[in-house]
Amino acid sequence: MRIIHGLHSLDLGGTAKTSQIFVSELVKSGHEVMVLAKSGGPREKFLAESGAKVLISPEISEWERAFNGCDVVHLHGSGLCDDFFTQVFASAKKQGIRTVFTNVFGGYDVNLFRHCDQILCVSKTLVMKMGMQHGAARTDARISYLYNPIEIGELTKVRSTGDLRKELKIPQDAFLVSRIGRPDLGKWDHAFELAIRQLADKKMNVVALIQEAPRAVVKRIMRSRYAPMYRFLPMTSDTAQLVKVYAASNALLHTSSIGETFGCTLAEAQACGCPVVVKSTPPEVNVFYRDDAQTEVVQHGVTGYIGMHSGDLVRAVEVLIQTKEPEALRQQARNSVLRFDSKEVTARLIEAYAHNLDPLSYPELRSNYAKTLNNSFHAAKPDSSLWLAWMRLRDRYSEKWSGVV
Repeated sequence: MRIIHGLHSLDLGGTAKTSQIFVSELVKSGHEVMVLAKSGGPREKFLAESGAKVLISPEISEWERAFNGCDVVHLHGSGLCDDFFTQVFASAKKQGIRTVFTNVFGGYDVNLFRHCDQILCVSKTLVMKMGMQHGAARTDARISYLYNPIEIGELTKVRSTGDLRKELKIPQDAFLVSRIGRPDLGKWDHAFELAIRQLADKKMNVVALIQEAPRAVVKRIMRSRYAPMYRFLPMTSDTAQLVKVYAASNALLHTSSIGETFGCTLAEAQACGCPVVVKSTPPEVNVFYRDDAQTEVVQHGVTGYIGMHSGDLVRAVEVLIQTKEPEALRQQARNSVLRFDSKEVTARLIEAYAHNLDPLSYPELRSNYAKTLNNSFHAAKPDSSLWLAWMRLRDRYSEKWSGVV
């Protein structure tokens, strides 16, 4: 089968990483794959090494020429208004090529999807979000889900070298909680800092590692009395370095102001046996931006814990510290992410290239989501919305004044 994967950019983001993993697995399965992107980036090298052809061009005519003899055109994007991808799909359909779209944000661009055979959301929660935003999406039989692939075999095969705790001067007896993500101020959730403050005030032996934090956040933390509890690392695409962090951590503590449409780092951490604590995205966040798939990736009480406020996160960390059988929890975490294994997910993708996957029931999705939240930690006092708003405003102006946009 000759397949084309199309993206806007080959940067270090999750969309490009997902495509890279799919392409690698498809090539291993004997398929001929070509990757088209409007702009290049660090992933270009990895894709070429996997055996795929790569073309970087912002010209639609260049993309159309690549369609010759193609069986499937598979695009990855937000699902929002996208004239370029609309033209790509329209051209592919004129040539009788099957079109598949991986929806990473939950948008429902009618013009784009008019030319699409199969729409795949990266989580069931994202399918639900599409239904909440767009009534037509609730009954669109082309919409299904396909989780982001995680290279579990590669993660478990990598052996971390060196002692991260020693390198970062973290006491061996400290409970290390880590947060891994891009330094995106728009996604930074101050509930993480609130939780660390509360743990410090309770005299808990906890150290927080952030890879990577926005500069305004780092500056503020380093000026506070809680600075000794923090360590910082730059973001990386090096699997060995990520595994090193997961192996050294007692838990991954993840918060995001708008949530996750999937959460690759959450799944990777569990694959490495690291329990995960996540904060559910509050309902007051605009439904257009609000994602909550982190509550789908993490199974409360099985592979980690889900909380609603910073106090719930503190409770979850305390439970993990007091866990008498941490190895059992780590093994449950490893087992739970087998559903995201790249080989399994790619096999399902190949099915989608042949025929549409079964659609999901919107009422059932809503019901299951409500049960998940009801079973999570949600008894803590809500965080002050005024304080959080002030912190967000201060960070934004700090970035602006320092010349960082």
